[in-house]
Amino acid sequence: MTLILNRASAYYVLQVTDRLVTRRTGEAFDHFANKNVLYICKDAAVAIGYTGAAYIDDLPTDVWIAERLTGLKLSSPGTAMRLGQCPARFHMHAAVQELAGELKRNLAGSDYPFQVSITGWKWGRKKRPAPTSIRITSRPRSSPKIDILPRHWHYRKVCFQASPGENLAGAAFKAAASGVANAKNFDEAEKFLAGTIEEVANSNRYVGRDCMSILLAPPNIRSFARVRFIPARQTIARFEPVGVTAPIAFSPWIILPTMILAPSIMVGGWTASSGPWRVRLEAPESNNNLLAALTSQKRPASP
Repeated sequence: MTLILNRASAYYVLQVTDRLVTRRTGEAFDHFANKNVLYICKDAAVAIGYTGAAYIDDLPTDVWIAERLTGLKLSSPGTAMRLGQCPARFHMHAAVQELAGELKRNLAGSDYPFQVSITGWKWGRKKRPAPTSIRITSRPRSSPKIDILPRHWHYRKVCFQASPGENLAGAAFKAAASGVANAKNFDEAEKFLAGTIEEVANSNRYVGRDCMSILLAPPNIRSFARVRFIPARQTIARFEPVGVTAPIAFSPWIILPTMILAPSIMVGGWTASSGPWRVRLEAPESNNNLLAALTSQKRPASP
C-alpha cells in the first residue's frame, strides 16, 4: 500500500507520495521503491502515482506504467537516460484510456484494489492550461473506473485528495485538507504534506516516512517542474570505484517529449531540459570531492 497526497489549484499542482513497498504481511520489502512518474505529453503535464500491487507482469509497477506511456521496453538495467522522441506520444485522454485498458487486461483476476492517481495541468489548442485530477480505480472483479474532476472546478478552489482514502480518512483528512489549503506557498504546502505522510506512517506500517514530491507550475506562466526527495533522515551511499560516501537523493521516472530519465540515485542537483520545459531535480551537494553523480536505481525482483 502507500499514501498519495495531491494538492491542486490555479496557482500550482503538487503530488507527495511515500516510498515504502511492503509484503502483504506488512513486512518492509523495499524502503526506497519508486511510485511516481512525471509525464509531459502533447496536451498535459502531470504527476502520476499508484497504490496497490507493486509489480505487474513481473515488472515494478512504475516501470510497467512508463512502458505503457512510451511504447518502449524500459526494464533493461543500467540505463539512466534516453534521448529522442518517444514512439508513443499520447494526448492525455488517450494515455488514460491506455492505462485503464492495460489494467483491465492485467488485473482482471486480482483480489486487491489498485489505483492510479494523476494530477497536473491539461491544455487544448485554444484553451489555456487548467489544473486537472484523474483517478483510475481497479477493484476486484470489476472493470477500471475513471474519475475526472469537473471542468472549471479550480476557480477559487483548492483540490486535496488522498489515495487510498482509508489511509487518511475522517477527521484526519479534514485537518489535512484545511492545513494544505491554508499553506502560504508551495514549499509550505509540500512540507505540510510530507509531515502528514510521516504522521500516518507512525501508526500505519504500510506507509513509509520517506517521500517523493513533484511540483508543477502553471505552464502558461512557466513550463517548470521540480522533483524533490524528502527523506525522514539523511540517506547516504558509497560510490565505487572512487570510494566516496555522500548524501543522495532519488528521482522518479521523468518522461519528457525528447528525454526519458529512469529512477535514479543522485548527488548534486541539475536541470533537465526538453523544448520549453525545465525540470529541476534537487539533490544534496557532496563535500567529499565528488562534484556530481547520477546512476540508475537498481530494482529488486518481484517477491
